[in-house]
Amino acid sequence: AKEKFDISTNVKLVLENGCIIDDEEAFQLLQGSVSAVFCLKEGESLSFAGPSTQSSAS
Repeated sequence: AKEKFDISTNVKLVLENGCIIDDEEAFQLLQGSVSAVFCLKEGESLSFAGPSTQSSAS
């Protein structure tokens, strides 16, 4: 049986392209097309920046 994710009312998924998923049906549609899901607590943010922009010239 596939594992089912419970999305409570205080959970939001934000995709890499900025799309916000806060609906369980929409989340079900995403399964299989999302390579990674990150769980963030309220107030946390995840940066999807590519190669680090911090210049560490050595």
